[in-house]
Amino acid sequence: MPVFHGRRGHPVLLRASCAGEIMALPAWRTARDVLQPAAPPLARGSADSAILDDIDRPAAYVAMA
Repeated sequence: MPVFHGRRGHPVLLRASCAGEIMALPAWRTARDVLQPAAPPLARGSADSAILDDIDRPAAYVAMA
């Protein structure tokens, strides 16, 4: 789990096996709904502030470009 100034960030790498379930989520749900219930303990490492960017919606990807 990336961490910046004590705040947990968004993972940048996910297993390919998660993709189908994440892509099938209704618009009102997020990847967290798929990943959190089965989440194993995570190792934490330092990262930069970009890990705090929340880009889980199509409009957020457009805004980041």
